[in-house]
Amino acid sequence: MLELTLNDYANSLLNLIDPKVMDDREVDIRQVKNWIVETRASFLKNKLNQNRFFDESIVQTITGNNFSMTYKERLDDFFIFESNIKIPKLIPLDTGPAIVKVGPESMLAPSFKLYTDIRQIAFAGGNRFNKHLPMAYMDGLLLSIKTTDPLFAIKYSGKLVVVGVFIDPRELSGFVNKEGSPIYSDSYTPFPLHLDMKNFIDKEILQNKFSITEQSIPDEVNDGKDNSIEKMQRKK
Repeated sequence: MLELTLNDYANSLLNLIDPKVMDDREVDIRQVKNWIVETRASFLKNKLNQNRFFDESIVQTITGNNFSMTYKERLDDFFIFESNIKIPKLIPLDTGPAIVKVGPESMLAPSFKLYTDIRQIAFAGGNRFNKHLPMAYMDGLLLSIKTTDPLFAIKYSGKLVVVGVFIDPRELSGFVNKEGSPIYSDSYTPFPLHLDMKNFIDKEILQNKFSITEQSIPDEVNDGKDNSIEKMQRKK
């Protein structure tokens, strides 16, 4: 992960854009941040569909002190528990939401079996080998668990994690880690991206939003006119 906050990243892009913006247009940093988030999501959707490798730099973790599981209903021998909060939207992949892990926070503990198609969960746990293992799935934006353990919510209270690749990292700004510090902040925590992704985002925003390429000639005179065209004509 690059040690770069979203605010720092957006400001660095503004520094590239400002000298080259045609016709003295002003650019709002909030818009630049939205472009960064949107372009990152598009990049990740394409890359993760090609290769489901979840690099540490792109994932975020919601710890168990942010949510609890509450009893919803009983289906035959199984109990259904549901998170008391909505989970921020995850990158949608061809195989389901980009979830890396749902399970105990301990790295030594195995993850719960994750089902990405809610229709599969109806038939899950039907044999003696997996019947007693918790099964996780996303029911819309709610995390759901199917288990034979009626005390699941008590046993795992505050001990679960949801690790995934989220569409908008800023949606995790309301969550805190075990120490009580924000999981995400535009100002204080690194924005989840790596160098290849940053290079792609830079190029996409500069070219598609401002038609700026490496060969572009900046409008250096702040007079409301596109002086770069005159300079190009003089060079012919």
